[in-house]
Amino acid sequence: MYNILNLLENDTLNIRHLEDISKTLYYSTGISVTILNELNESIYSFGNNTSILDSFDDMLNDYNKHIYKIQARSINGISNFKTIYGFSFITAIIANEQKYFGSILLGPVLTEIPNERIINEILKRNNLPLSKRTIVENAIKKITVINNPRNYYISKLLNSVLSCTLTEKDNYGIQLTADIINDDYSIEDISETTNYNYGLERLFLSKVASGDVETVKSLFNDQIKPLYFTNLGNETLRPIKNNGIVFSTLLARSAINGGVEPDIALSQADLYTKRIEDIFRYNELIVIIEMMAAYFTDLVLQTSEVNHVSVVKKVSKYIHSHLSEQIRLNDVADYVDLSPNYFSSLFKREMGIAFADYVNEIRVKESQFLLETTDYSIVDIAVAVGFNNQNYFTTIFRKHTGTTPKQFRMKSSMK
Repeated sequence: MYNILNLLENDTLNIRHLEDISKTLYYSTGISVTILNELNESIYSFGNNTSILDSFDDMLNDYNKHIYKIQARSINGISNFKTIYGFSFITAIIANEQKYFGSILLGPVLTEIPNERIINEILKRNNLPLSKRTIVENAIKKITVINNPRNYYISKLLNSVLSCTLTEKDNYGIQLTADIINDDYSIEDISETTNYNYGLERLFLSKVASGDVETVKSLFNDQIKPLYFTNLGNETLRPIKNNGIVFSTLLARSAINGGVEPDIALSQADLYTKRIEDIFRYNELIVIIEMMAAYFTDLVLQTSEVNHVSVVKKVSKYIHSHLSEQIRLNDVADYVDLSPNYFSSLFKREMGIAFADYVNEIRVKESQFLLETTDYSIVDIAVAVGFNNQNYFTTIFRKHTGTTPKQFRMKSSMK
């Protein structure tokens, strides 16, 4: 197990050091970090999805059981805690044989892309009323999705960060070791030598998402590499590796925005992360990172050339993610960067059905699932799948199934 003395000061949590660890983890993984005290109360959080504990104040009801289970197994203290809402946290327990001091929670994360069915299953599994659906849905959509290999490597990163030997440095508290930065650099040095150009990043990632291979290669060599991947002569490649791992996540997300299937993009990001970790020469590391940028851009280019399949997939994902809301053709056309008229004709040509009819078809299928598996009233189900008028819902349902919602439920209950 990692040495918890690194995380304590006078037998209590060293908040200043834990804040530094939280920022290191967030900027390396893109996943929010929350620090809990011995009462499992949030005392510090960092990242763009830290309000999740406020939205679901009962999610930690079973966390004490999780703590006892981890301590009893005498493992390294790092594990996954799955909440009753279906999402998880990668956790690090800070405890010794006598006392539990608190925890580090990295998350929330999901292991699959959320859709209407997942949300409905969460509501059903926890006997939640439909009135809580919007809260669950809005929170779920913001949660980072990672697959099992990525979960494993993030856990390894958490263990590495917590295992560092720490020393005092002037009035700035804790200094990281050479595993993270070179001992010759103080915190002041880091702040002065670290440069970020968010305008350049947005431009570069937009070119990845559009499949512009030549511009991506040019921007990488001329600006991205000098800014983020320069060898400063340190004894370790850890800073460049960390940037490369973050870079892999950003490239994967850009590729997804460009129409690449999320499972493909994220699995490739995990493979590149492993390759980055396995390299110990600067020149080889830069070659891999450059190849990674070109690969994801080319992946977008190949996807966009397959008969507009990427547009249709993005539209399908949008519909499933906004099923309980009003879905307008103009809004969806804007989402895929097409004019409404061109989008309408493209969609009908590719799918063989008008856009509005397709949306109603998806809504009816989802309502059938709810009618079969829940006791929600028909009017509540109608609202949940995007129909504000029960009579109109019944009309559309009958058009697609040849029966009314009430008749469908009765037949299903008799099976």
